[in-house]
Amino acid sequence: MTTRANRANLSPKGTTHAPAKPAPKSAKPAPQAPSKSPAKASKPAAPSATKAHHAANQPAKVTAASVSAKLDATKPSGPLGLTPADIRAAQTDPRNQRPAKGLTIPSEADVQAQKVMRAALAGDAAAPLIAVKRMSTAERRYAKSRIDDVIHAKNCAFKREREELNRWGTINRIYSAEIAAGRFTIDMTRVAKSDANTQLGDVVCFTNYPQGLGKHVQSLYDALDARQERMQLEGASLLDEIMLGSPADAIEQIQHFENTKF
Repeated sequence: MTTRANRANLSPKGTTHAPAKPAPKSAKPAPQAPSKSPAKASKPAAPSATKAHHAANQPAKVTAASVSAKLDATKPSGPLGLTPADIRAAQTDPRNQRPAKGLTIPSEADVQAQKVMRAALAGDAAAPLIAVKRMSTAERRYAKSRIDDVIHAKNCAFKREREELNRWGTINRIYSAEIAAGRFTIDMTRVAKSDANTQLGDVVCFTNYPQGLGKHVQSLYDALDARQERMQLEGASLLDEIMLGSPADAIEQIQHFENTKF
C-alpha cells in the first residue's frame, strides 16, 4: 500500500512552520498600464462671470446720498407724524437757531434797578422809575478817604477812653466812693483767715459790686473793645454801600456815621 507524500507527512511531528517573510520595503509595485481614455481638463470660468459674482457678494457702498434717500423713504412716526427728513430740515432752519450770546456783566445801574424792582414787587407796589446818578472815580476816591478819616478819628477817641479808664485808678476811685457812702460790709470769715499780707479790699464786700471791683473794671474794658469793633464793622459796610449809590446819598450816610456815638 502506497502512501501519498505531502508536506504535512514529510515534516516531523512537534515542529512548527516558520511564517513567510514579508517582501522587502525596497520592492516597488508593478507599474500599471496607462488608461487608453485621457482625463478631461476643466474649463476656466469666464472673467466677467467671476467679477459679477464678487460684486453681488459685496455690500453696497454707504454714501450721504444713500443715507438721505433711506431717511426720506422712512415712514412718519411719533405723535407729530414727522419723518427724519422733516426733523433734519427743522434743525437746520435758521429760524430755529438760538442766537449766540456772550457773557454780559451787569452795570451798577442795572444792579440798583433790579434791587428797586424786587423791593417793589415784594411790597405789591408799582416799581418807580428812578434815574440814579452814579459817582465818578474821583468821587469814590474822596468818599473812601472820608470814611477812613472818620474811622481813624473814632479809633483815637476809643484809645483816649481806654487810657482814661486806667484800671487801678478806677478801682481806687470806686473804692473811696463806696467806703465814704457806707455801701460795704465786712466778711468776718475772710477776716478770720487773714494774715499780715491780707489787703483791706480782700475782706470788704461792696453792696453795688458783689462780684468785686476787679471784675467790674474788666467788664468795662470788654464793653469798650466790643463798641470799637462794632464801629469798625459798620464803617467797612458803609464803604461797600456808598460805592453803588449817588454822591448825595454817600455824603448823607458818611455824616450819619460820623455823628453816631458808639
